[in-house]
Amino acid sequence: MKFPVPDGDHYDPSVVYVHQASHTRGVLINQIILLERLIDSYISKYFCNTQDKATELMDMILATRRMTFDGKADVFRTILDKLYPEKKKENSTIAKDLKFIIEERNMLAHYFLDVSPDILNSFSETNSAFTLLKIEKTRTREVFDFKRIIKIGDTTVHYINAINEMLQQDLVGFGQK
Repeated sequence: MKFPVPDGDHYDPSVVYVHQASHTRGVLINQIILLERLIDSYISKYFCNTQDKATELMDMILATRRMTFDGKADVFRTILDKLYPEKKKENSTIAKDLKFIIEERNMLAHYFLDVSPDILNSFSETNSAFTLLKIEKTRTREVFDFKRIIKIGDTTVHYINAINEMLQQDLVGFGQK
């Protein structure tokens, strides 16, 4: 993907770096938000027997600042353990994967893009890597290389697809028999 260069004649790799990092962060965060909303939907359908009540639960409690993504992941895991007690070991893997996604999302959303000269000088358009900087008492660098970006994206998409499939089945909420 080519990005416009501000003065038209001069190629500035720092502009490309910022654009690529911003685009990648945006795509990943958007996928993770979708995953969180699907978990919200699953939880609300589990606890409510009508669409109106499920929407109300989602709008008033789940999709607000009252409940963290981490808290929703715990509730989701508890529901899975209750519905599928024979799959508790598998459910613990889900919990671990969701924890990974949440931690990565927090870094993507809250850490500062590192645009220091040493990072910009080592930038290559072909690897899509970028570095985020946690600024809290000290500075900690987190490198998001191609492998890490793909792992975040693939793990998130895996759970988006799985929860979508679960929501299509008559296993929760108003679809229960």
